[in-house]
Amino acid sequence: MSYQAARATLIDAAYDWQRREFFAGFDPAAPTVVLLPGGMGSQLDRTVGAYADGAALPFGEFETVWAGFGLIFGDEAASLAMNQAREDAGRRILVPNGPVRWKPFYTPYAATKTFIRDAGVNYFVFGYDWRRPVVENADYLEAFLRTLAAQADAMRGDQAGLGDLTLLAHSQGGLVGSVFLARFRAKAGENLDRYVRRFISVGSPFYGTCGHVHRYFVGDSLLNWRLGRTTLAKYIASMPGPYALCHLDFESYHSLCATTEFANDLPEYPTRDAASGGPADIHDPAMFERLPSWMRGEWAVAVREALDDARDVAWLLAEGLPREAQSRVFHIRGGITPSVTNLVWGEWPNASRTEAKSEVSPLSPGLAAEQGKQGDGVVPYWSSRLAQTPLSRVYDLRQATDHMDFMEHPEVLSVVKHVMEHDAVPAPAEAASRAMLIEAQPQERASEEAAREFLQQAAAGEIGPADPQDPAVWKRVLESFSVC
Repeated sequence: MSYQAARATLIDAAYDWQRREFFAGFDPAAPTVVLLPGGMGSQLDRTVGAYADGAALPFGEFETVWAGFGLIFGDEAASLAMNQAREDAGRRILVPNGPVRWKPFYTPYAATKTFIRDAGVNYFVFGYDWRRPVVENADYLEAFLRTLAAQADAMRGDQAGLGDLTLLAHSQGGLVGSVFLARFRAKAGENLDRYVRRFISVGSPFYGTCGHVHRYFVGDSLLNWRLGRTTLAKYIASMPGPYALCHLDFESYHSLCATTEFANDLPEYPTRDAASGGPADIHDPAMFERLPSWMRGEWAVAVREALDDARDVAWLLAEGLPREAQSRVFHIRGGITPSVTNLVWGEWPNASRTEAKSEVSPLSPGLAAEQGKQGDGVVPYWSSRLAQTPLSRVYDLRQATDHMDFMEHPEVLSVVKHVMEHDAVPAPAEAASRAMLIEAQPQERASEEAAREFLQQAAAGEIGPADPQDPAVWKRVLESFSVC
């Protein structure tokens, strides 16, 4: 068996185990929520040993790599990288396993789980390998829902499938969910009702964001001191999935501009060329000459394939969802937080041989000028709504302001509950009134300086002022790594 076939077999087995665990507490008469986490919000477990072609599969022999303590105390960041054949580092296969769990310190989405289960709703987190292409994860989601529906039929003795199921997607999870809907093709005698009644996205970057692309050039400030900027940037660039977070290609953007209702929301093409003033489309092959030198050369084919995967997603979403799917879509988005909404592409300041030493990115960020139409601190306002979704099914947040806090915020949870009950977004006053009754509150986060101090203290094995049991520090560390 080849490496990729073995990987697919292990992933299927992991989802099967998670599905059986979910059904142990499943109420077939109750509604169901399947949460699609944001980027890096899914736990990834790795086989203990390397896989050799034709060898027995290592079922049951796994360790957590994302987000494990080895990320801080060891060298686990390298374990997330892939080679040019898209094999995991050291051929140790990674599989998704629900949401990130950094117990006992911090677990994202814990408040979401409590709120939904307290409402008498079945709840499952569909973790996915956010490093892998969005289309691949959407295919795994479809296979999972089909298997889930068949088992629900067997429990009830009918053919109702999943009935009242809500796909609730945070951030990058919205790309996975929307691509699933765009690619879904009903088989004989079925329709989408069998699997999904409604799709609710929360702060999803359907057409890209400025918050990730710089990492291909300058790495991440919390890890550069340890791994080196170029090393970390190479790890990030080896993962095809996050390329879908770059801005959509110019052709897809032009297609969106043809949508009259949506055109008013659009800025200029969000990545501009400082020299010509025109668009700077990272998907354009000519842009390869302006990428870091190591992203060309022997890595050029892998990078080009990753960009092609991302462009496929952009084309699919610019084309629009099938009519049956469109009627199920709701968006919750933020617009009042200062957010980077455009990038200006310049030149590397020095010759390519000095790129590894330079901390300067050729991308310069810009902020939205119009108050109230900015974003949520990560995703621009215009990017967090599919063009075909009517504004009557879009809720603009008034209280929740921080992208990373959305799924724990009472306003967001109140809107989700209302949509599930009425298949419509609430009036702002109604959402605010219901939010006052919800006890969940976002966990506090430490400053970036405190998180950096903690990482350095932990790496040195020293006892210092940073409290290793402070959930606020762990939250800040995790969110600093998150792509979207």
